[in-house]
Amino acid sequence: MKKNLAKDTIMAITDSNIVSHDGAQEIKLVTHLGYSLDSIDNDGKLFSSHHYESVNGSTLDKSFEDVLLDKSRNKEPEYYNYYVKNFLTDITMNFSTASTIVNDKSSLKSSINDLIKEIKETTSKGASVNFDNLKTKFTVNGVDFTFKELSDASRVFSNAKSILKNPGSTLVYRDYAEMGLVKSKVSSYVQKNLNKEQGDLLKSSMSTKIANVIKGQNEALYNLQGIKIYVNSNNKYYKFQNVAVATNVDYANKIMDVFANIDTNDQNALKSACNQYKSIMTPVYTEYGIYNTANNSALTEILNDDKDTLMNMADENFKIRTLSISEVRAYIKSRENIIDTIR
Repeated sequence: MKKNLAKDTIMAITDSNIVSHDGAQEIKLVTHLGYSLDSIDNDGKLFSSHHYESVNGSTLDKSFEDVLLDKSRNKEPEYYNYYVKNFLTDITMNFSTASTIVNDKSSLKSSINDLIKEIKETTSKGASVNFDNLKTKFTVNGVDFTFKELSDASRVFSNAKSILKNPGSTLVYRDYAEMGLVKSKVSSYVQKNLNKEQGDLLKSSMSTKIANVIKGQNEALYNLQGIKIYVNSNNKYYKFQNVAVATNVDYANKIMDVFANIDTNDQNALKSACNQYKSIMTPVYTEYGIYNTANNSALTEILNDDKDTLMNMADENFKIRTLSISEVRAYIKSRENIIDTIR
């Protein structure tokens, strides 16, 4: 995923659907453009799902609420099933486990049908539809939500999750600050918007994802042994260089804890945490050879850049967005059909 594993693959997939016309059959090709998402649950089990960006060249850019409203008015939305699949993927890749994802998808799909019925009943009485007031139950991983509660919680969770590196990535100390901030973002949202059972699901799901990122870092460091090895044409080692990564676990956890227990809506608390971070990181950056001189203020600049980034990340709507295929192509002026993205 840039999502929860080391890699997301953006790909074009072609399916063959058999379509009948007056007794005759023909094969209709449907091309999907999207990416595969992987996640690891608390038991270390891998599970996957697929998110669709476009179908037959049509971008799936409608809000799911608008799609549901069209469906309730008996206006069959184009590629409705793919919007449903995307909703199921978004929810289950955030909150399901390898053992619950199949049942969760089935339950959620049934709830979508029930929600459409509730929307129809509401409009049949002459009332306007407000998703905040709809009562249809959606259950994921054994926890009940309304549609609005689940959609909003998943959006906030996805935004926070987008900040995390993938398992297997090499982490620097600021990544630990970001992970602490992600914990606080979820906790701050939970405290104001969800009940205990719902909140526990969000917090435990995020804790699992963060634990997998850190576990992947530890495995990467074990293989790396803390050095980069440069090899010449004769395959002889000739240069070693220290890797500037978060190898001091106690120090990394201290940085994460600075941000893990604050209210991200409290600007004073956030600024205080950022100032603590700057104090902690000053000797680290100095050790890496970054310091102020009479001619430049490199240390001050990098500390302030870290602080500004962390302050911005605290916003509930902050999200690191993966570029679509078309955006990537436009950026690099390439026409390749398959592009692998790795964070």
